[in-house]
Amino acid sequence: MRWLGLVLCAACLHAAAHEAKNDTNSDVTRARMYRNGAGVAVDKARAAQLFERAAQAGDADAAFTLANMLRDGEGVPRDAARARYWLQRAADGESPEALQQLGMEEADPVRAAQLFKEAAHALTHQRR
Repeated sequence: MRWLGLVLCAACLHAAAHEAKNDTNSDVTRARMYRNGAGVAVDKARAAQLFERAAQAGDADAAFTLANMLRDGEGVPRDAARARYWLQRAADGESPEALQQLGMEEADPVRAAQLFKEAAHALTHQRR
């Protein structure tokens, strides 16, 4: 009977992880809708909140978008430090766009080349 409890526990953990992933996807989808006015009124501030929630849950694409919104002051006050933080988090999550952006901003040509190489590598691992 003890093994049954372990199996049920593992199944619950798997379901919770799947539900969290779905919540993140839902946040990103809704954030894009609010940012672009797709089926809802444009609300950049709400979009930024949803992108941040998804980014905090580990979504690299959401972190990249949030970084750019913070950099540009889109729906949120401009905040270069927070923008850089989320850009780095996106790069840590292997966002090709974030790695490329970091490469373009990098003053050291050797480090920039490494970032571009990482971006190209990350592109080969993206889910389509």
